Amino acid sequence: MKIGYLGYLWRYVFYAIVVNLAFFAFFWAFETFAPTWAEWFYGTGGLTGLNVAAIMLPGIYLGQKFFRSEGRTMTRKEGWSLAILCTCIASVIIVGLLMWMQANDPWFALELQKAQDMPGFVPTMLAVGFLILLLITRLAMWSAGRGEARRAARTAPKD
Repeated sequence: MKIGYLGYLWRYVFYAIVVNLAFFAFFWAFETFAPTWAEWFYGTGGLTGLNVAAIMLPGIYLGQKFFRSEGRTMTRKEGWSLAILCTCIASVIIVGLLMWMQANDPWFALELQKAQDMPGFVPTMLAVGFLILLLITRLAMWSAGRGEARRAARTAPKD
């Protein structure tokens, strides 16, 4: 590999932070300047799509970057290794955010306490969340790499 795992992981973390900060700024502006529309948006399930986009975009970027740098798509071993490492990093970031929310949001702290009162609920949700994050990240990297390969094949000079 030309860049190496650490280079790709750094790019994943950087892009994940940029995407999430952009979404945070969007929601802050939305709630500050258009609270009625924000309430409607949240009530219609609009956050679900944005949450999936926030998870997928760093993986998409990583898949595209890999193809552009290496000139090939990822092998299965490379793809799953990077997906597992990226998911571990994203999980640490998410747990940090959840701890921050627990310390700063009384409603969230109360809801988390209710969840902790149910035996096995929190570990099960963390495991399921990790698995979903892993699969979405791998899917995003795979589809972006294939898309870049197709684009390169279309734009390559024909003999």
